[in-house]
Amino acid sequence: MTIPRDAKDLTETFILVADDDPIAQMVTTNILESVGYRPDSAKDGRESLEALKSKDYVLVLMDCLMPKMAGLEAPRIIRNPGSDLINSKIPVIALTGLEAKDERARCLNAGMDHLLSKPVNPDKLITVVAQALGQPKPVLPSAQQDDSDTGSGLDDEFLGSIIEKFLAEVPGVVDELQQAVTSEDVIKLRNIGHRMRGISNILEVSSLSARSRDLEQAGDSENMELAGELAAKLIEDLRKLEAALSA
Repeated sequence: MTIPRDAKDLTETFILVADDDPIAQMVTTNILESVGYRPDSAKDGRESLEALKSKDYVLVLMDCLMPKMAGLEAPRIIRNPGSDLINSKIPVIALTGLEAKDERARCLNAGMDHLLSKPVNPDKLITVVAQALGQPKPVLPSAQQDDSDTGSGLDDEFLGSIIEKFLAEVPGVVDELQQAVTSEDVIKLRNIGHRMRGISNILEVSSLSARSRDLEQAGDSENMELAGELAAKLIEDLRKLEAALSA
C-alpha cells in the first residue's frame, strides 16, 4: 500500500476521484479539499487509467458504475503488474450507490481495498482515506463533522452550489428520459434512475430518491412498460422540485 512521501504535507497528497456524476464528484472533491488533500477528477474508467499513467497518485476513489469502462473493470487493469500504470498497488476505494447485498464482495474481488456507500459521509470518507494511506486522520471543518449514517455534512454555501448545478442539469435529464422512453432504451432509463437517486440522496429529497430507485429497479428487470410509466412520473417530480428550488 502506497504511503505519501511526506504524510504531514497533505497538499502533496494527490488523490484521483473517478465518477461520471458531476454532482457526486463535486461533493467528494469538496470533502477532500476541505482537509487539504489534492483531488483530481476523471469522468470514467478509461480516463482514470490514463490519469494513473501520467501522475503518481497515492489513492483512487472510484465509482462502481461508469460509462466506457465500468468501475469494476478498471481495478482489474490497475492491479495487473504488466500494465503501464505508475503503481499497480495503489489503494482503490469503491464508491457505490448500488444496493445489492453482494456488492462489497464484488468490489473486493475486483481488486478494490474498501467500499463506501454514496452519498459519501465526510467523516467516513476521511477516516477510510487516512487509514488507507497510513496517515493520522485530518480534522474536518466543523460544518462537516457529522459521523452519522445519514448526515451529509455539507455546509449551506456548498449545498447552494450543488442545488445550482442540479437545476442547470434538470432540462437535460428530462430530455434524456423522454428520448430513452421514445427509443425504448430500458438500460438508459435504469442508468438515469441510478444517477437521479444519487443526486436526490445528496439533496435529501426522499420522494425523488424513491421514484428514482423504482425506475432503476424497473430497468434492472428490463420492464420497459413500467420503466416508461415511472420515467413520466420522474419527469413530473423533477419539474416540481425544479420549481420549488427556483422559487
